[in-house]
Amino acid sequence: LWTAGMVHYPSSGTIAMTDAGRAAAPAPDTSTTLVDSIKSMLTNPQRLLFEKLLETGAAPIDRETLAAGISWEAGGSNMRGRLAELSALEVIHYPAKGQVALQDWVVA
Repeated sequence: LWTAGMVHYPSSGTIAMTDAGRAAAPAPDTSTTLVDSIKSMLTNPQRLLFEKLLETGAAPIDRETLAAGISWEAGGSNMRGRLAELSALEVIHYPAKGQVALQDWVVA
């Protein structure tokens, strides 16, 4: 995008669209919600966790309760892997040991 002149770096660690980038960007799809947009980019196992977390809103849930709610093992590699992926996407965070919660921006 930088080579094509669509973005620039106004300061260290930041990126911004140029006028050419804004002109080339498609119009946002306002027919879907933020949650729908997040769901559309998740795999089925990630979406299963995400939807269970949506039931709690922004409230933390312990891993055991979360796992039981979707019939997974709390300490299993599937649970750990999918939570790590959602964390890397910055969709969830760990407010305390053994707890998981959606990021505030997801449920705001």
